Amino acid sequence: MNSRANPIVFGLLGFLSLVGCQSLPNTTPKSSMPADFFQAKAKPQPSPIRLVSAKDNEVSGLPPIPPMEGPARSIDNRSPAIMKQEAITGGPTAAPELPPSHLACAAPGSIGGDVPRELSKIFIPNYIIEPPDILLVEAIPSLPDQPVQGEHLVRPDGTINLGTYGSVRVGGMTLDEARAAIKEKLSQYIKNVKLNVDIFAYNSKRIYIIADGGGFGQQVYPLPFTGNETVLDAIGQIGGLPTVASKKKIWVARPAPDDTVQTMPVDWKAITQDGLVRTNYQLFPGDRIYIESDCLISLDGLVTKIVTPMERIFGVTYLGARTVFQLQNMGRGVAAGGGF
Repeated sequence: MNSRANPIVFGLLGFLSLVGCQSLPNTTPKSSMPADFFQAKAKPQPSPIRLVSAKDNEVSGLPPIPPMEGPARSIDNRSPAIMKQEAITGGPTAAPELPPSHLACAAPGSIGGDVPRELSKIFIPNYIIEPPDILLVEAIPSLPDQPVQGEHLVRPDGTINLGTYGSVRVGGMTLDEARAAIKEKLSQYIKNVKLNVDIFAYNSKRIYIIADGGGFGQQVYPLPFTGNETVLDAIGQIGGLPTVASKKKIWVARPAPDDTVQTMPVDWKAITQDGLVRTNYQLFPGDRIYIESDCLISLDGLVTKIVTPMERIFGVTYLGARTVFQLQNMGRGVAAGGGF
């Protein structure tokens, strides 16, 4: 009797305890999702630029920034201190204009902050006219039989042709300097000339993308420079990464006037999948984006280079041996056939 009642008693006790637990208030606080839950918090990273001496491969310091003349340019990644100063003075605070090579290598905390990239781009310095840029020149008034209106190509010697007015050297000048040179030339023939000079086509400045072919050569893609390109923009202009590319071995090589090597690694996954702009650098004229091939594809290409000549040698050897064997047995087959 007791043995049969024990399971029933234990079952009732378990049921009562379950009901009692459900009736107790839940003291555990409910978790609330923060407002910035989906916003990735990127840790501050040091500048990824690697400066190496071309002679002894030793880490060198940053090149000095020379003073620049000309109108100042403001930087769009202003710090709170600069914004506070602008609020006090009542106007924007101008930053000195720097060449791209020095702006790109500026240390954190200097003018322009860290390396210019997406969301913190800078304005480039005054554009230098070089061949084969195209200038738009319009002069009012001009001689009836020789109007000065239209596009003028900058020739390899750095001059443009103004027809009967002669040639003017504009290569190596800024737009203001070229306007002054053209106006001085036309003033010899036209009094009180009103001149409009602008750049019609930017053809002299380029960005290069070099894609490794996995051991079978390299492809070079020259892209025109417009002043607003980033790494993602440049690679997007060639249709994305090649099929043999490695997503972990991409970097930007920036030429320097002091014979140093400047390389900036690119985190392709962070740029495309995570939306992080830390390595989506702003590009400047002469920058090289190097895309290395995948290591397995490179290994396969190396094996193919080694095996293919051996296969050809073995194939030629086998073909020659088979031909000799057939020639040796050809006479025996004819003799045997003639006996019947």
